[in-house]
Amino acid sequence: MLNLFMARECMNKEKFIYENIKGKTYVLVPNQYTLVAEEQALKYTGSACLLDIEILSLNRLGQRFMAEQGKENIEILDQYGRHMLLYKIIKSHKDELEVFKSAADQSGFIDMVNDFIADFKQQNCSLDELISEIDVDSHSELLAHKLRELKLIIDEYESELEGKYIDSEDYISMYVSLIGDSELLDNHSVWVYGFDTLAPKSMDALIEMAKRIDVSLMVNSSDFNLDINLVSALSARADSAGVKILKEYVPDEYRAYGRETLDYLEENLFRTVSSSSETTLKIPDDSTVNDEVKLVECANPFYEAESAASYIYELIRDKGYKMNDIAVICNDDSSRQPIIRRTFEEYGIPLFVDSRRTITDSMAARFIVSLLEFVLHKYRTSALFVMLKTELTSISREDIERLENYARNYKIRGSMWTREFKYGHFDYADEEFEKLENTRSYIMEQVSKLVDIKERSGTVAEFIFDLIKILEEEWDLPGRLQAVSEAQSEKGYNEEAQNTAQSYEACVKILEQLASILGGETFDRGGGIELLQLYRKGLESVDIGIIPPALDGIIMGYMIRTRPGPLKAMIVLAANEGVLPMEPASEGIFSVDEKEFFKEHHFPIGHLDELKMTEENVAMYRLISKPYERLYISWSLSDSEGQDSKPSSLVDAFRAALPSLKLHKDIISSGLGMSVINNPKTALRHLLNYLRAEGL
Repeated sequence: MLNLFMARECMNKEKFIYENIKGKTYVLVPNQYTLVAEEQALKYTGSACLLDIEILSLNRLGQRFMAEQGKENIEILDQYGRHMLLYKIIKSHKDELEVFKSAADQSGFIDMVNDFIADFKQQNCSLDELISEIDVDSHSELLAHKLRELKLIIDEYESELEGKYIDSEDYISMYVSLIGDSELLDNHSVWVYGFDTLAPKSMDALIEMAKRIDVSLMVNSSDFNLDINLVSALSARADSAGVKILKEYVPDEYRAYGRETLDYLEENLFRTVSSSSETTLKIPDDSTVNDEVKLVECANPFYEAESAASYIYELIRDKGYKMNDIAVICNDDSSRQPIIRRTFEEYGIPLFVDSRRTITDSMAARFIVSLLEFVLHKYRTSALFVMLKTELTSISREDIERLENYARNYKIRGSMWTREFKYGHFDYADEEFEKLENTRSYIMEQVSKLVDIKERSGTVAEFIFDLIKILEEEWDLPGRLQAVSEAQSEKGYNEEAQNTAQSYEACVKILEQLASILGGETFDRGGGIELLQLYRKGLESVDIGIIPPALDGIIMGYMIRTRPGPLKAMIVLAANEGVLPMEPASEGIFSVDEKEFFKEHHFPIGHLDELKMTEENVAMYRLISKPYERLYISWSLSDSEGQDSKPSSLVDAFRAALPSLKLHKDIISSGLGMSVINNPKTALRHLLNYLRAEGL
């Protein structure tokens, strides 16, 4: 049976869930929400531990289904492995491409094809169906060429997969087929929450479980109709599968908070986009409105960051807020988030950025790539010193600097590294020159082991597995990275410590996927160069998640990704047009007209941009409804380069919903008041700037 519980963001959904859970239960939530979900489960069950309740993602439960059937060791090609495989395929078929030939060498194009395949499979689409709809004599001739070239790439991709491994989208289909026979569901129920929408394959998984047990889904109601579309899609699937479906609304007794202005906004802010009935709440009085909600117009991102930091500082100092009572949302990660981090650091406010980190600049990635480059490119000197400067060898920093100076002065390159140093003997004391030679000898002794492997390896897979063995046994890379991670943690660099600790495993995983992709191919110099190219491409596509280093800290993230727990205050920055909500990227494989063609012919991929925009709006509604005391929203009139910026339509919606809401200026533009002297560092900076401006 499938139970659908409808609830808006003003309802305490988690309280309702844990008061209605009975017996052994799987609670399925989005990947990034599992930690917060566990905290909320402990809170509402009143338990010190969770015995009969297990919180996990749908894919994690899917892995259990696979393991139960003895299929846990099946080779899975994730999005990173697919990125490398697509690079290889597109490169090999470049001469056969016409429309995409100029883009074939660009990493961005590979990302687009990667995303297209993922979306295509998740939506259960067929390229043959698409192509058959197109009349090549019509205005869609270019689209027909694009689809045929994509089919060439995808057919080759599927051919490479066949009999070797499956990709992450096919993996979902595989574990869905196992649900019917799984004993893991016996005597269990399933609750699902935290999702605004579900991909078709995820819906299939829920329906398969609902054939056997009770599955309860918390549907996030809003004014944007995502909930209506989700219920409609699930109802159609349930009806086709013969699954009974029950739809209920969460009772009003679970209304979360007694907030006047914020409750009014939750019900009315986005009412114009829906056909909701008339409001049941009155507009609060002016003082209540301006106490709970603050709109701040800022001259530039620097003033915006400082105004937000000052506001948070006052909440903590004057209102008794804790750090974890506050969250910051900023969709502009490229220019605004770095400014915010620096400003908050100056104010002494610890800030954890909830985002994925790339590993291309990690110590592990730099070491492995430069080691491969040194060996495969005939002892390239620049690569050697990149490797040594990671400080993951037993060579001291001073010895590395001396060796680099010597190599630069005497132009040591290529095969000269394999022979004893003979130049400059008279410019160094005997002891110094001997030390240089000993350093060279030690390096080449270690490197020669990989050179030997390169010479004797018959296949790419043999080379890769022996490389991993050398990294772990000869260079002791995992142990050295662990030591670095612990040292970073002791110094308070917690995010860097987690990045260092996770990066080696990610680097090795990419190597192992390369062993699967290139596998039995002959390993020669050409194969080695291709391996290095693919490895670099793979590393570029990898990112890792970081866990907040402290319970009492402020989290900053993207609107669509960040899922904080209960909050007293929400700080929304960069509420500018095109940023909040974030507009889908204009560039892509298909033009606007081509996407319209897909829409007209009822292909799901034609609606994906529209769906993503709607998800952004729903996320905006969810986060604005999240705090139960205060909401702060600001925007800049210019960007970090001085170009004009416009406020988001959200600002107009606020002012229309709350006519008495005041508009504030940033703390610098409004005059140097008490807000700018919240701590010694900022007070001194503003004092010096003032004296300089006055010519004193």
